[in-house]
Amino acid sequence: LFGKVGRHSYIINPMRVIGGDAVSIGEDSVILNQARIEAEKTFNGKCFSPHIHIGNGVNIEQNVHITCASSIYIGDECSILPQALITDIVHPYENIGIAPSKQRIITNPVVIERQTQIGMGARIMPGVHIGRHCVIGANSVVTKDVPNYCIAVGIPAKVIKIFDFKLNSWKSI
Repeated sequence: LFGKVGRHSYIINPMRVIGGDAVSIGEDSVILNQARIEAEKTFNGKCFSPHIHIGNGVNIEQNVHITCASSIYIGDECSILPQALITDIVHPYENIGIAPSKQRIITNPVVIERQTQIGMGARIMPGVHIGRHCVIGANSVVTKDVPNYCIAVGIPAKVIKIFDFKLNSWKSI
């Protein structure tokens, strides 16, 4: 089903997988039922070289949708809560004579660093880099990078807290 699956990882079916050989899953990771993981190798006659990397100790909950035609990297010990979306694909809409879903796609890699939690229903959009040990609030739409040790919420998501290592506590921004 997948290109690589590490020791002690498990996947609960049913799920939808496209291009599974372009997906690597680390050790001790869990993907729960109804996930949709798509590594798109062709679209409208154009070829792509997708890669989805899911690190060690990652927890992916129910109904998560990960779709990729370039690169999605999910670091170790991340948690992705139910109904989240992570994509590196945009369907442009320049040609009004063609439905957006039928037009070419544009890709921009996504990186989610280790120990980050993606909240329920959150959307991680193309080109985003989320730093280490971040929390993305439920139903947030992340359209810009989030630095390390931050909490981001809203539509579009904005950083509302950052960890202050001098004070050893979270500080509101």
